Amino acid sequence: MTNPWLDPAHGRGFDGGPTEANPSRLEQLEVLLAIAGAHRVSDPETWDLGPPRRILDAGCGKGHVAERLLAIHPQATLVGFDVSSGMTEEAQRRLGGRARIVCASFEEDWPAALGEKDFDLIVCVQALHHVPDVLKRVTLQRFHDLLRPGGLYLQSDPVALGDAAMFPYTKALWSRLRALHGFSPLPEGYLQGDAEEEIEKQGDLLAKLDKQLAWLREAGFLHSDCFWKHGNRAIFLGLRSL
Repeated sequence: MTNPWLDPAHGRGFDGGPTEANPSRLEQLEVLLAIAGAHRVSDPETWDLGPPRRILDAGCGKGHVAERLLAIHPQATLVGFDVSSGMTEEAQRRLGGRARIVCASFEEDWPAALGEKDFDLIVCVQALHHVPDVLKRVTLQRFHDLLRPGGLYLQSDPVALGDAAMFPYTKALWSRLRALHGFSPLPEGYLQGDAEEEIEKQGDLLAKLDKQLAWLREAGFLHSDCFWKHGNRAIFLGLRSL
């Protein structure tokens, strides 16, 4: 399957707002920003508490999230990367000299492309679900290694639907969300197999939430937890030990 994000025109045309598949997108962003705004770094030598000084936006898209992060933490320097050249160009125009944006893929050695480390905060929004599970685990390890002690990794992504017995509850949540935001309801006979087939057509490679929380701990994060979940959308994080 050809990766559509490699087409600059596709990246430039991506809106990023609420859709039938993700009607709670704006709510997710506000939850993520609230968590990012609460984070304070701790220097293990001086126990100096303060806001993040260095932020990495992995899969930064057009820079919408980065722009909001810099509004919350205006003293921070920000680095971002994305596979879409169309999006990275737009992000650099949006952020100007406040950030450095690189065109790079999760499939390559993107830490070398960045040439930077010791981040206090790393965010990955609606991006890591595009790569296979083996690469997800490699990427989470890289995120851990690029964080300073006390650093925070924060991810917002769709996750796998879970066991078939749980799907009716997920479907009910989806239907309610879609109705609240003015989208058409799900078809009456909509089944888990239909949903998974549609997700696969979009090129999404979803993993269960509990697996991803376990992978964060395997990567070395001291704590990992989910702070928001609605249907198959989740916000979860890992905290690196001091």
